[in-house]
Amino acid sequence: MKDAASVFISYSRKDIAFVDRLQAALEARGINAAVDREAIAKGEEWWARIRQLIEEADTIVFVLSPDSVASAVCQDEVDYAETLNKRFVPVVARDVAGLDVPAQLSKLNYIHFIEMPAVGARGDFDTAADELGNTISTDIGWIREHTRIGVLANRWIARERNVALLLRGGELQAAESWIASQPAKAPPPTAAHQALIGESRKAAARRQRNWLAGALAAVLVASSLAVWSEINRRIAVAERNRVERVLERTTEATKQLVLDIANRYAPRRGIPRDMIVAILNQARKLVAELESVGENRPTLLLNGGLALAELSAAMRAQGEDQAALETAEATVAVFRKLRAVAPADPGWQSGLVVGLDRLGDIRFDLGQHEAARSAYDEGLEIAHSLPASGARSRQIAAALENVGHSNEAAGRLDEAKANYETALATWQALPDDDVERLRAIAATLERIGDVAAKTGNSEAALAAYRDSLARTETLAASDPDNTDWQQDLGTAHQKLGDLLLKTGDGAGALAQYEAHLKIAMRLHTSDTAWRPWRRALMIAGERLGNAAYTLGQTQRALTAFEAALAHARTLAGTATATGGGLDDLSRLMRSTTLAAASLNGNGDAARRAQAAVDDFRQTASASGAEDIAGYEAPLLSDAAWFQLLNGEFELALASSREAAALAPDAVLYQSNLAHALMFTGEVDAARAIYLAHLDAETIGGMNWQAYITSDFDALRAAGYDHALMAEIVAVFR
Repeated sequence: MKDAASVFISYSRKDIAFVDRLQAALEARGINAAVDREAIAKGEEWWARIRQLIEEADTIVFVLSPDSVASAVCQDEVDYAETLNKRFVPVVARDVAGLDVPAQLSKLNYIHFIEMPAVGARGDFDTAADELGNTISTDIGWIREHTRIGVLANRWIARERNVALLLRGGELQAAESWIASQPAKAPPPTAAHQALIGESRKAAARRQRNWLAGALAAVLVASSLAVWSEINRRIAVAERNRVERVLERTTEATKQLVLDIANRYAPRRGIPRDMIVAILNQARKLVAELESVGENRPTLLLNGGLALAELSAAMRAQGEDQAALETAEATVAVFRKLRAVAPADPGWQSGLVVGLDRLGDIRFDLGQHEAARSAYDEGLEIAHSLPASGARSRQIAAALENVGHSNEAAGRLDEAKANYETALATWQALPDDDVERLRAIAATLERIGDVAAKTGNSEAALAAYRDSLARTETLAASDPDNTDWQQDLGTAHQKLGDLLLKTGDGAGALAQYEAHLKIAMRLHTSDTAWRPWRRALMIAGERLGNAAYTLGQTQRALTAFEAALAHARTLAGTATATGGGLDDLSRLMRSTTLAAASLNGNGDAARRAQAAVDDFRQTASASGAEDIAGYEAPLLSDAAWFQLLNGEFELALASSREAAALAPDAVLYQSNLAHALMFTGEVDAARAIYLAHLDAETIGGMNWQAYITSDFDALRAAGYDHALMAEIVAVFR
C-alpha cells in the first residue's frame, strides 16, 4: 500500500496478541502498520531501527496497558516521537485507570478497545478499529507531508546541512504551501522542518538570480542541440518544422555552435551528461557577447523561453528529472516576465501555456500530482482566455487532457472522463487533418478507454481501444520510420491485449501481444543502447508469456519469459541505489520458475529458483542497490516452496528462514517455514506457526486456513504427508 497512511505501534511485549490483531485490522482498512517484533537484546542497532520506524510513520499508535505505561522502552519511543512532533493516538487494550500514563498521552482522547461504560465504550473491537482508522486518516495528506519532509530535514541535518539535499523547484513550492496550510489539530512543523524549507528558499533565490543573469543563452544553445539531435533521428515532420522555426530566430553564431556539436553526436540520442556541462561553459561566453551588443530584449526572452521548453522536454526524455523540472520552472518564469510586460499579447500567453504544460508533465512524473494539477489548471484557464483560433482550440484540448490525466491519477474518474470527452470533441471539431490532430485523437480515445476499463465498463473500453488502435495503425503506416508513432502503436496493442486478457479472451490478447512484441523488437534493434526500448521489449515479452501461460501454452510462455528475463538482467545491471530494474528482474525470475515447474516439474523449478536467488544477489550487489529485501524475499520463498515439493527439506528450511528474516511481518512467508520445520522434525515449532496466524490474510484475499490447507493438498500430491497436517486441518475446521 504505497500511498497508504502509515503508523508505528508502540506496545509492551505482553500485549503482542492484541497488537497482532490490531495490525491486521489497520492493514485491512488500508493503513500500513509497523510493529517491532525483534526479540534480540536492546542495543544501538535496534534503537536506530526503532527511530527510523518512528521517523517514517505518520502517526504513533500507543497501546495502553499496565505493562506499556510502566515500560521504559515505550517511554523512550514516546519521547523520541515527541521531538519530531508526531501525532499520537492512544488506544486502550487493558484498563490503565489510576496508573501513571506518559504525560504526552494522558492529555489526549483515548480509543477504547475494552468495555468502559463511563465513556460509552462497548468493547467491540471492529467499532473501535473503525474509529481508530478514521482518526488516523484525518488530515492524512498534511500529516503524510509532515512525515516526508521531516525525514528529508533530518537527513539534511545529519549530513551537515549539505546543499545538495535542499528542496528545489516544485518540491520547495509544495513544502511552502504545506507549512502555510497546517490544519487546526495537526502537529506543528518542527524546527528541522522550518530550517530545511527556509534554507531551501534562500538557495532557490540565489539560483534564480544566477540563472536569470547568465543562463538564458546557455540553455538556448543546449536546447537547440537537443532538438536538432532529435530532428536527425526521432521526431515527426510537424515537430521538425516547429523546432526549425525556433532555431531560425537564434543568432548565426549560436546556430553554428549548435551544428558543430550536433554533428559530433548525431548518432547519439539526446545529450550526454558530460556534454551538457561543456555546452553550458561555451554558452556562458556567448551570453556575455549577446549582452554586450544589447541583445537582452523581449525577442531574445521569447526565443529563450521557447528553447527552455524544448530543453525541459529533452532532459525529461533523458531521465534528468531534477534538471528538467528546474528548466521547466525557468520556462514559466520567462513567460510570466513577458506576460507582465504585455498581458494581452496572445503569443506570450500561448508560450506560458506551453511552459505550464511542460512543468505539469515533469511534476507528474516526479509524483507531485497536486502541484502538476495546479500547473495544468492554470494552463487551461489561460488557454480559454486566448482569442478564438485553431491554435487556441489545440491548446485547450491538450490542457483538458492534462487535467483529465491528473484527475485520473487522483481517482476522480468521472471528472477525468468528462475532461477526456470534451478534449476529444475539441480535437474532432478542428477542420484540418494534420498528423498532430490525428495522433491526439488516437491518444485521447486511449485515455477514454483507460477510464472505462477502471470503472468496469469493458464494452466501452474495448470500443475506445479498438478505435484508437485503428487510427494509430493508419498514422504509423504513413511513416514507418517514425519511432514515436511506432511506440504509440505498440502501446495501443498492449492496452487492447490487457483488456482482452482480463475479459477472458486469451487468444485475442495473445494476438495483440504478438503485434506489440514485433514492434518492440524493431525499435530495440534500431538502437540497442536505448534503455526505454529495451524495457518496452521486456514488458512485451512478459505480457505475451502471461497470455500464453493462461492459455496452457507452457513452452511458449517459458520461452517468452526467458527472453524477457535476459533483458531484465541487462537493465538491472545498471540499477541505482534506489532499486532500478531489480523489481522487474525479481518478478520475471519468479514467472520463469513457475512456467518451468508446469513444464518440467518441481525438480527443475527448485534448481531454477535457487539459481535465481544467487543470480539476483550477484546482480544487486554489482549494481550497488540498497534496500532489496522486498525483491529478494519472494525469490527465497519460491525456492523454499519448490524445494519442499522436491523433498529437499533442509534446503527449504534454510531458504524459508532467510525469507522470513527479510520480511518478518509478512505472514505469507511463515507458511513455508512452518512446512519445512514440520518435515525436518521441529513439529512443535511448526505447530506454533500454523496456529499463530488464524484468520490472517495471506494473498489474493485468501485467509491463512485456506492457504495452508491448499499447501497441504499440494504437498500430498507431490508425495509428502505428515501427521501434523491432519491435526492442523482438524483445528482449522
